[in-house]
Amino acid sequence: MTPDPDTLPAGDLAEDFRRMEEKARQLRASLDELREIQALARIIRSTSSPEEILQGLESILGHVLPEPELGLFLLEGEDLLPVGDPSLGVRDTLYALQEDGVTAWVLQEQRPISVPRLDDATTEQSDLLVPLIVMSQGIGVLLIRSLQQEEELTNQQLDLVSFAAGQAAMALENARLVAHLEDSRRQLQDMIDSAGDLILLVDDEGRITYANAQTHWLGESRERLVGRCLPEFVLDAEQRGRLEEAIRRRERGLLELDLLNPALEMEPAAAQLSLSPLAPTHPSEATCLIILRDLTERRRLEEKAREAETLKAVMLAAVTVNHEINNPLTAIVGNLFLLRRELGESADPQLLQRIDLAERSARQIEEVAHRLEQVSEVRRVRYLGDTDMLDLSTGPQEEEAGAAAEEEEERA
Repeated sequence: MTPDPDTLPAGDLAEDFRRMEEKARQLRASLDELREIQALARIIRSTSSPEEILQGLESILGHVLPEPELGLFLLEGEDLLPVGDPSLGVRDTLYALQEDGVTAWVLQEQRPISVPRLDDATTEQSDLLVPLIVMSQGIGVLLIRSLQQEEELTNQQLDLVSFAAGQAAMALENARLVAHLEDSRRQLQDMIDSAGDLILLVDDEGRITYANAQTHWLGESRERLVGRCLPEFVLDAEQRGRLEEAIRRRERGLLELDLLNPALEMEPAAAQLSLSPLAPTHPSEATCLIILRDLTERRRLEEKAREAETLKAVMLAAVTVNHEINNPLTAIVGNLFLLRRELGESADPQLLQRIDLAERSARQIEEVAHRLEQVSEVRRVRYLGDTDMLDLSTGPQEEEAGAAAEEEEERA
């Protein structure tokens, strides 16, 4: 039965009031401490640095245990690697527990345990070994040393320690994922930048929103190129319209265009554009991936291959000419020589001049066949109208000698 306050002595009422004030003060202090722990837990969850997570853990556990000394160890394969620089005593204790299989047991059971202080048999203090668990998977352990006696540990303290360890485990796993994503992003960026082609992202208007490192091909830095419209680098109006239409319609395919490098005073360079549509989730995002490949070198090699094929055909023709012409030409020259000898010196001078002209013409045919066989480069000269012919001359002197021979033939 609750006593009536009106019947209690004044001294008892004052004592009850004092006890109630003390309980209220303790409750406010506990609430303030809980708010501080929650604030520290939020700080732990928001950071991606293992060292900052360890500092947050030290701050939280400082409200739970007297003068705690922590060692945070993360699993790397089968090894437990420390975060930061724990003391030698913490390291030795952890590795001794690992060697005895205690850490493996704690990770398997997924609950903290209290273990005797291994490096000081005279003390009744113990160490706490707390598993770090994320989605039922162990990622490491937390070793805590404090001045508190083992029998003085309360369930509330253990719950708070487990709560702090759980927050740290989530933060550490998030930090690991962030680091992994950053490494993947950096590797992807390095791979894209090291590509020999220019890789662009553009919106529906052809405005460039991203460019890899190969922007020198368009004569601009990456910073200056972003924001410009790709079609403005296309000189030909018809080609520019094709590109604008393909980007606007988000078509997939290949285009071969002549692009201008404004930084170079040169003819437009041939380029192949590979267009791949994207699926943006926001109107301001890129709608097309474009891989721009310089075709200048490819076309140069193609032209070189065509010249090689032409030269091969010329060489086949030269062999044929030498085979088909030299034999009858030898007969012609030999018979002209015999005819001159039979006529003798008293023959008609005009007849002898005609024999001389025929001999010179035969030698010219022989010389042409020889030059054709010696061709190492296909050079063309204009013949008549739009028709070209093979240039067999080797220099200006030979051209002058050929012109003089033609004049002499005309006079004859």
